Amino acid sequence: MDFRFYDPSLPVIVTNGHLPHWDQAGATYFITWRTADSIPKDTWVRWCWERSRWLRENGIDPASIDYKKQIETLPEVQRRDFRRFSKALESELDSCHGDCPLRLPECAAVVAEALLHFDGDRYLLGDFVVMPNHVHLLVGGIPREQMLLEVESRKHWTADQINKLLGRKG
Repeated sequence: MDFRFYDPSLPVIVTNGHLPHWDQAGATYFITWRTADSIPKDTWVRWCWERSRWLRENGIDPASIDYKKQIETLPEVQRRDFRRFSKALESELDSCHGDCPLRLPECAAVVAEALLHFDGDRYLLGDFVVMPNHVHLLVGGIPREQMLLEVESRKHWTADQINKLLGRKG
């Protein structure tokens, strides 16, 4: 198993849920997940609306499967302007909205231990950081479908364990 950088000359699959997800066979994944209350709902709705408006104003259909490739064809000034949406979202996460349960050492340890548990066996874990209301990690050596299952499994298991620690359900 190893880490492989994104190669713009190779095919990419872009899917959309709440955010775009890029996949390239064999490439290393940068993954972020967050607690449900980490971004206020009105802020999230406004961010999505402004981002979609920007894309439409720049001749790109936000629902298009290849909208990221279309952004890459824009002049650098426009691409730089578009990056403000990612920066704004990161800023919201870093503002520590919500309960921030991962601020508690015992909750952060649940996440860290879960990520490290299958490192070298099911995937290759690079660096990771557990923030008060979100997690960032680098993962390589795993096919997309397996990565999606692993991430969902870690999120579910850690949420259950943290809820038990905090005396919560949900």
